[in-house]
Amino acid sequence: MIKPHFTFQGYTNFFKVHVDNLEQLSVDQIKKILDFVQKRRGFFDFETYEFKIQKKMDFKEFKVLCEDAKLEVVLKEFEGKQQLHQNIQNENVQTDTKIDFGKYKGKFFKELPDSYIIWLRRNYVGKFKDIIVQEYKKRALN
Repeated sequence: MIKPHFTFQGYTNFFKVHVDNLEQLSVDQIKKILDFVQKRRGFFDFETYEFKIQKKMDFKEFKVLCEDAKLEVVLKEFEGKQQLHQNIQNENVQTDTKIDFGKYKGKFFKELPDSYIIWLRRNYVGKFKDIIVQEYKKRALN
């Protein structure tokens, strides 16, 4: 059975984890991860394959937490924006597409202000959703 692959990223008051291979996991494995997150009052975002938990924790502490919870996972620590940009480029999603609506009509998604990308990520439903999510990830917006 394939183990979940987690990429951990710590912040000041929370941490987030990207599940790199979510689509390859069984329903039971996903339920176990979701249960793990919910027990810690976290939130799992199925659009970005990430969960966030409001607790300050470093990578070593998270590793122990996973072991204690009997989560069999492959863990790695986030290596910075450069790694994120490489991952996005490897996904072959075109973020150099032009937006065809609203105030920024005719601009490329990569030219839009961060605040608008954040707003679109939360509110937009339509054909550009994947591009918006990828641009959001590429910029490491939180």
